[in-house]
Amino acid sequence: MPPSLQILIPMWNDWQAVDGLIPALDQVLAARRWSAEVWLVDDGSTVPVPTSFAAWRLHAIEAVHLLRLRRNLGHQRAICIGLVTLHEERADGLVVIMDGDGEDRPEDVARLVDACRETGESEVVFAGRRKRSEGILFRVLYTVFLWIHFLLVGFRVRVGNFSVVPFRFLGSLVVVSETWSHYAASVFRARLPRRIVPTVRGRRAVGASRMDLVALVVHGLSAIAVYSETVGTRLLVGITGLTVVAGLAIGAIGLLAIAGVRFPASTGLLLGFLMVVLLQAVLLAFALALFVLYGRFSASFVPQRDCRHFIGDRLLVYPRRE
Repeated sequence: MPPSLQILIPMWNDWQAVDGLIPALDQVLAARRWSAEVWLVDDGSTVPVPTSFAAWRLHAIEAVHLLRLRRNLGHQRAICIGLVTLHEERADGLVVIMDGDGEDRPEDVARLVDACRETGESEVVFAGRRKRSEGILFRVLYTVFLWIHFLLVGFRVRVGNFSVVPFRFLGSLVVVSETWSHYAASVFRARLPRRIVPTVRGRRAVGASRMDLVALVVHGLSAIAVYSETVGTRLLVGITGLTVVAGLAIGAIGLLAIAGVRFPASTGLLLGFLMVVLLQAVLLAFALALFVLYGRFSASFVPQRDCRHFIGDRLLVYPRRE
């Protein structure tokens, strides 16, 4: 039985790229004799819907919906709003999440869907990047982020938004507050079963990426912030361990000094300064851990309850075929 697909595409002023992506998707799906609906989440675009969309002649894609958000919220929150909308209006099937700029290739949609169906639709399937098309600076910064994420959280993440989600998992994601900040991290946070299928990232269809250094850093911090409890605890344990080691080193040097071993006059001063710094770091890490844990008892953003306030207009861009 062919799968029922709902394809979610967050976008901002990417109309030209989407105008080429939709027909390309339609060709891939038609070759499999699959059907789908596309949901464009317009994250506060300033460009009107192109009239060229009316010229589409689609065969597998039955409808293209458009959700216009009241303001620009960012890629991750646009995804969250789209997931909540699908959870409320659809009953079953597979949800494909992909970017509209061409970097998520249409041919890989079929590969991800096949991988999800092989598991009996029991896992979220992510696209894992074997090769990236960005410049050297981006790749260096991304590698640094991966190591920071590993040190603070305890595992590496090599996935993005491009994925296939069985519909039955949406019920978990729409009540996880972290979905509002970072979709992929929320899947890990919710402990949903998942797997990764290697893919090659495509090239942007139009223009260059609009993510500057600040936006990239914010995106990385959002992924780490999802695990704030883990980060706070690991910092507390790590810094406490360093403080204990430093204390033992100072004690050992003191014993050696009593035994007659001479050290430079600045050694004691430097070790004492280091000990003071580490003790202050322990106190700060302890305060951070308590602050994070206290936050668990306060009210938080619930996507299923709160996302609807950000949806403005809803349009049917491409009509369902009779």
